[in-house]
Amino acid sequence: MEIRHKTISTPDNQVDGDDWNDKHNVTPMLLGYELVEEIVAPAGSTSIIFTGLNGDEDIEYLLEIVASSSNNNSNNVAKLLFNADDGDNYNFQEHYQVESNIGYGSNTRITAIESTYNEILTHQKSKLTIYAKSGTIRMCEGKYVRKTPNHLAQSQVTAYWNNTTSIITSITIAAYSPFTFSGTFRLWKRIKEVS
Repeated sequence: MEIRHKTISTPDNQVDGDDWNDKHNVTPMLLGYELVEEIVAPAGSTSIIFTGLNGDEDIEYLLEIVASSSNNNSNNVAKLLFNADDGDNYNFQEHYQVESNIGYGSNTRITAIESTYNEILTHQKSKLTIYAKSGTIRMCEGKYVRKTPNHLAQSQVTAYWNNTTSIITSITIAAYSPFTFSGTFRLWKRIKEVS
């Protein structure tokens, strides 16, 4: 959490006790990031969307997902889309471990919510860092931890969106039909360094 005083003390403008006791501007923070938006999706949700973004100005996002799903006939529950682009314009790779089993998977969509062994997803906690600035492919990296009734799994993921020109203005989490999900989704943007 960052707390900013409304009046800033400088050599030419000294603050007094009233300034220190005045209401403060409080911004939710995560080390190095400022909260853009938190979305709480109720059970049965098929999509959530973060809008009003400017990837060129924000440069880097951190997406936190705490989710679950009652679907149990596929590991891929939901995908991540930039600017609602639902084409084969992504590359997603993961190295995963489910107890003693280690494996690798890939997809032409960025998997945002996934299960293990086609079981009900009781819990998923993940963080995905997104390099958002145009001029190059948009790289993503992250870690997912998920729990099903019978398994605990972890994944190290990397991905990219091969669009190099469009400014990222929205990020969508969309369920694969007919799946649904619920959870808390937080999007953070990196705090710019002050020079």
